Amino acid sequence: MIKIKKGQLKKLTKAQEKKIPVFIDRYIKLAEKPTDRKKATKAVQNLYKFAGFEKPIVIFGASPFQTVIMVAMSKILFKGKLIKDSSQLRSQLRSQLDSQLGSQLDSQLGSQLRSQLRSQLDSQLRSINNDWWLTVWWLVWAGWYMFGKYIGVKFDNEVLKLFIDFVTNVTFIIPYKGIAFVSETPKSISWKDKVLHNETKGAVEYADGYSLYSINGVRVTKKIVKTPEKLTKNDWLKESNLEVRRIIQERMGERFVKALKAKTIQKDKYGELLEVDLENDPEKVARYVKVKDASTPRIYFLRCPPDIETAKAGVSWSFGIKESEYNPTIET
Repeated sequence: MIKIKKGQLKKLTKAQEKKIPVFIDRYIKLAEKPTDRKKATKAVQNLYKFAGFEKPIVIFGASPFQTVIMVAMSKILFKGKLIKDSSQLRSQLRSQLDSQLGSQLDSQLGSQLRSQLRSQLDSQLRSINNDWWLTVWWLVWAGWYMFGKYIGVKFDNEVLKLFIDFVTNVTFIIPYKGIAFVSETPKSISWKDKVLHNETKGAVEYADGYSLYSINGVRVTKKIVKTPEKLTKNDWLKESNLEVRRIIQERMGERFVKALKAKTIQKDKYGELLEVDLENDPEKVARYVKVKDASTPRIYFLRCPPDIETAKAGVSWSFGIKESEYNPTIET
């Protein structure tokens, strides 16, 4: 049972803790739910009204890309008269509900429980990857608040309903005074361990053909996913993001070391230690261990520190153990 002292929830049972991801996942899955335009329009207009703004016209695009184009075209056609900067409105819409619900949640949680649950929420939020003005990530908060209600937190039910209606019907919005542009939800979303992931097509795909590409939660280009055989040394060298660089390296596979003219430093039954000269890299040179997956034909190149002298040392370093401790029955 929940221990309550001075009106605060202090402790969760094991059964209640297990319910946290259940609530989060339940709402995350709604990101693919087909858009109901009537419900979405009503949710947007109700939110505007609650925030003290006039009811807006709501216009829908098939994808975020199309929605942004519609905004740009509207600005051109109406010469800025219809759409003006509404940063204050956007900020108020984003915070109006969340600030109230968040304060109600925090005020009823003991400090220890609040800290414990916040750390779990942070990990959930980090797993939802996006670089755009999306409301889809608020689905995590929807699950969070509904879990709070489940454990006994008392919310303002009107505000909670406004929030839930909004985030479960609108996943992308560009709001202005008097008019709001909303994107339809994706036709498909590919997840792997709660991050966006698909190695053969867009991780997020919309009906108009617009796609967002991601591998293990890292935003990448269409070329990296759809045509890895066309990746070159220049693609790798010009990429500044280290995570994307790693993915390019993996997608190039055997061609990676050939493209960078790697030389063999040492070779043993654990793999092959390679060294390549790097351009635009602080270390100037890099060492990789080439290893074969024991259960598949895949070849991996594991980057290791430049002072590694043997393949075994490189592989053991990748596992975070000493070379003397690495004695596997099956090499991987």
